[in-house]
Amino acid sequence: MKGLRGYLPFVVLLATWCAVRFGAGRITTTFDEAYYLSTVKTGGIYSGLLVPSLLRGLTLVTGNPVLGLLLLSIVTFIAYYYLVRWFATGMGFKVNQASLLIALLLSSHFLWNANEVRPQAFGIMLGIALLYLLLKKSLSSSWALSVLLLWTALTFVHVLSFFIFLFIYWAVELFYLATGKTSAKGYIASMSLPLGGLLAFLLMPQYRSTVFSAKWILKHSSLHLLESAGWNFPGALLISYVAIVACGLILGVVLKGPLLRAGSLLLGILRMGRMKLWIAVLSSLFLLLIFLQFWLNRALYTGLYSGNWGLPFLMQAGNFLFVLLFLYRLFERARGGMNIPYFITLLTLVLLGISGIAASFFMPTGFGAFGFRNWGLRIYQYFAVFAVPCVAEKIFRLNTPRASSKKSLAVVFGAFIAVSVANVARLPPIYRYPYYWNLGDIEFASTATPGFFFSPGYGIPPNSVAVELLGWAYGVHLEPLRSAKPPTTPDVCSSTLCHVPFPYRLEPIGNSTTLSPSTIVWGRIPEGVRDTVMGMIPNAGGGNYHLILGNSSTNGLIRLLEDEYLIPVTVNYSVITGPTFRYFYAIHEGRKNWDVTRGTFAIQSVLVNGSHYIVVSGNCWDAVVAGLHYLFGLKGSKASVIVGEWVEEDGEVLPGLRLSTADHNGFSYGDSIRILYRG
Repeated sequence: MKGLRGYLPFVVLLATWCAVRFGAGRITTTFDEAYYLSTVKTGGIYSGLLVPSLLRGLTLVTGNPVLGLLLLSIVTFIAYYYLVRWFATGMGFKVNQASLLIALLLSSHFLWNANEVRPQAFGIMLGIALLYLLLKKSLSSSWALSVLLLWTALTFVHVLSFFIFLFIYWAVELFYLATGKTSAKGYIASMSLPLGGLLAFLLMPQYRSTVFSAKWILKHSSLHLLESAGWNFPGALLISYVAIVACGLILGVVLKGPLLRAGSLLLGILRMGRMKLWIAVLSSLFLLLIFLQFWLNRALYTGLYSGNWGLPFLMQAGNFLFVLLFLYRLFERARGGMNIPYFITLLTLVLLGISGIAASFFMPTGFGAFGFRNWGLRIYQYFAVFAVPCVAEKIFRLNTPRASSKKSLAVVFGAFIAVSVANVARLPPIYRYPYYWNLGDIEFASTATPGFFFSPGYGIPPNSVAVELLGWAYGVHLEPLRSAKPPTTPDVCSSTLCHVPFPYRLEPIGNSTTLSPSTIVWGRIPEGVRDTVMGMIPNAGGGNYHLILGNSSTNGLIRLLEDEYLIPVTVNYSVITGPTFRYFYAIHEGRKNWDVTRGTFAIQSVLVNGSHYIVVSGNCWDAVVAGLHYLFGLKGSKASVIVGEWVEEDGEVLPGLRLSTADHNGFSYGDSIRILYRG
């Protein structure tokens, strides 16, 4: 019997994982997780490189992306328990299997972290090891090498985790400096260890689109300071890093007396009487912060909870109990002996969480994934992991020899855990949750070709976004059918979905471009660009095709063709999407109008109502002209779709493309053109 107890955590965690993943009679996922799964075949914009690599490898081995995702999820979920137990015992917390399991399962935010396959989950796991080394700091070369390697690895695992742990690392190093545990020289040496990871983030090509996304968010912030940081992102990041290190030197050396007195005052408050009053005040503050975070995302939560504003707080019951237990044990530890570096870790996360909620007020809205207004909750997920040892120790101390009391505690904890598990499982009676897959969805996506999907009754499935992302995991572009009825008879149906192909009709380019087009649809085109294009068109007449230029923002016909799926490729500011491919890119967006150094274009030859259309679209006019230059150089091409990238090489720009006095870069005939796709 004693030997079987060793398997208790595994059995409990496996049962919980199954309840979360399959408790609603379907495979529950999340947007972030489904997005990362969608990148295994076509790539994407990453906040970490490890998770896409693992998913890609598991998909290759299993032949099924969803199976690979679930295998990685269960391994991560169980590994979290053992990693947190190692951290808790290493920090001197008195816990046992039962108390640690209860603490872990009480918080739905921990359950999200451990269950969801996304870079943040792995970033926190690596951060636990990094923080353990920091709290057990030594001055040996092996310690410094280990910390350096972990910092570098953290850059590849999750960028946001890198910056959050950097703040924690700095706060603990500041404490060591102020208390004399390290010298100013040692502080500077220690703070230089993360610098390599920071430079890797800024310079690695794999993070180019991530940097672009971060800049975009900041540039569209309503706070001038954040907007300015977006326009000067690399410099602002490096200057902030140096400023934080310098601030630590000033606080830890010049102002260490006031700093230590402030710390002693804070600990004195924790040690003084009226513990219950302080707990009530801090719990109320936690409720207020949760309300503010929900209010910032009220459009999302109103839909998720069917407009019932009481449900979000009811489903947070496990988190409220988690915070109460944490606060009680925190005050008890303050009186009996506090691990100061650990306390600084938690305090830093609290301050970062409050700052995250404040920053959320200034984040852009209405831009899909770019409209991040949940920074407080994201940082709380870090706090929940590091608060677990404290909560588990409090639960361990609640243990009582009385059988009746044990039963009462078991009932209370069981009820709160059930609420947290239901919260993460997103059970249909409570939630209108769109991120899940049925077995029929997986069967459908694994065999479908690019096209529209719809429910057998001609409706849009409630999980259409999840199905669309699943389609990309299999390497095909699937879109929900938004018309009342499909244009043709379904060619494939599963138990949950039906399919019809996209209506575009491809036509080989052939020798068309040796002749001038019969008509040109310009859209809103600058006069200089029009003159440049006219100078590129062959003089020979007799062409029987229509040439359409620009993109969906500048040419209404291109927008119509894209909306009706009469062309296979769409172009926007950050991605080119085709039937079986996606190319993500980061355009140069500077303060100087028109001054660009790279761009992407798509050439498409299609038949529309019996007429031959050749569409040349790009993310900027320089890219459109680069595409035209390539198009008119073709002779007898059998291709119907060509996607290419233009890159500035000679520092020159064609006169007609110099659209402002600040425009010193742009397309010219000495630049390079690389073909990304031809088919």
